[in-house]
Amino acid sequence: MIFTNDVPSTNMRWNYVWDEFLELLDEIKKGNWVGIRDELCDVYTCFMCAIARYTDIPMPIFWMRSAKMWNKRCAFWQLYFDEVGLKFDPKYLRLGSNYKKAEKRRVAMDLAIEDQIK
Repeated sequence: MIFTNDVPSTNMRWNYVWDEFLELLDEIKKGNWVGIRDELCDVYTCFMCAIARYTDIPMPIFWMRSAKMWNKRCAFWQLYFDEVGLKFDPKYLRLGSNYKKAEKRRVAMDLAIEDQIK
């Protein structure tokens, strides 16, 4: 089934697509087939959302799970940044958007502080 841009993709940036691609390469190196499948879906979805963002052309989204996960994570990050008085921007998610991983929360917050306070 093909879905066309009924997902908000306004936050998708090319650096996030690149980060997803690097995560895919890590899974390939490990030989983790489940991880490869999941990351490949994420790379494709992020790529389509980025194209839609920069061209205003609706792109097909085949794996809504990836798009919905991105939107859910962005909603978390928005609240997380609001709580400390910083403005959220997906550019801070250089190590990925999985907020369940402490190192990703730390890097995102460090980038935001450096960008907005210093």
